[in-house]
Amino acid sequence: MEIPRKFGKYNILSVIGQGSMGTVCKAEQDVIRRIVAIKVLPLELAKEDKRKELRFEYEAKSAARLFHPHIITIFEIGKLSVPPDDIHYFVMQYFKGESLANLIEGKKLPLMTALSIFEQIASALDHAHTKEVIHRDIKPSNIIVSSDWKAKLLDFGIAKIIKESPQLTKPGYVIGSAPYMSPEQARGETVDGRSDIFSLGVVVYEAFTGQRAFFAKNKRDMILNRQKMDKLPKKKLPTRMRLINPEIPTYLEEIVHKCMEGNPANRYQTARELLEDITKCKLLILSERKFYNLVPKYYYLPKKKHYLTLLSISAVAGVIIFIAGTIAIL
Repeated sequence: MEIPRKFGKYNILSVIGQGSMGTVCKAEQDVIRRIVAIKVLPLELAKEDKRKELRFEYEAKSAARLFHPHIITIFEIGKLSVPPDDIHYFVMQYFKGESLANLIEGKKLPLMTALSIFEQIASALDHAHTKEVIHRDIKPSNIIVSSDWKAKLLDFGIAKIIKESPQLTKPGYVIGSAPYMSPEQARGETVDGRSDIFSLGVVVYEAFTGQRAFFAKNKRDMILNRQKMDKLPKKKLPTRMRLINPEIPTYLEEIVHKCMEGNPANRYQTARELLEDITKCKLLILSERKFYNLVPKYYYLPKKKHYLTLLSISAVAGVIIFIAGTIAIL
C-alpha cells in the first residue's frame, strides 16, 4: 500500500520503519509544524486478518495510557478515509536515536551508560505497570537511545492491559521475542509485570557483557529451553556477568541475575523494587569514584572545582574564626 503524501493534517516526509504490524513514517503537522511519527496499518494487513486491526488499535490504546519521559508519547489515534477504505493510524512523538539492538550488536556498552539505560527503562516499566500495562515484548530493538543516551521504550504491539484485554491471542499460543521472553511467557501462560522484569534483565545482561544471556540452535529450542528453565543444567543458564566483564560490581551482577530468575517468585516482584536497587547500585558506584570521567557532572563537582570549593570554604571559615577571635579579644 502506498501511503498518501498528504495524510490528513500531516505531510509525510519519509518512511523510517516497517514491521509486521505497520509502517512508521516521519511527518510534519500542519500549522504548528511539529515533527511527529505516524504508524500506519497497511490495508492489506487489515483485510488479511481482522485481529490485526484490533491489535493495532489496542497497541495505540495501551501506549496512550502512559505519559512518561522514557516512553514514546501517543498524540492521536484515528482513521484516514481513502475511499472505499479507512486507513488506521496513530500519531506519536518523533524521537531521533538508534535502537539499543544496533548499539550492543557484538559489543558491550560502557558500564555507566548501560546502567543509566537500565535505570531509565526500569522507571518506564514502573510507570506502565502502575497503569496496568504489561509490555510483553521488552527487547533491544524496542528501546531507542538518543545521542546523549536518553532511552525511550516503544512498540506496545503485543502489550496487555490488565482486566481489559480482548481475546487477541489464542490460549497457550506463544507471543513475544524468544531470546528475551520469560519462562511463563514461553509456556503461553498469563503474565504479569514480573515477566517484563525478566526480559529487561536479559536485555541489560547483553548490554553489560556484549553477549546473549541464552543460547540455542534455533527459535524452537530457545522456547523449549525457556519453558523448562528451572530444570536446565547450569551450562545452559546465563554465565555470571563478572566472568565476562570483571569491572561489573558484584551487587550489580546480583541485581541483573535476580531479574532473570526462572521462578517469578524469586525475581523482583515489582519494577519499583528493581528501580530502587538500581538507584542504590548507582550511588554505590559513584561513591567509590571508580568511574569519575563517565559520570554526568550534575552528580558532583568536577575535581578542580571541587578542590576550589573546599579551599573557598576553608578560607571563609578561616576569616570567620579570625573575626570572631578579634571580637573576643576586644
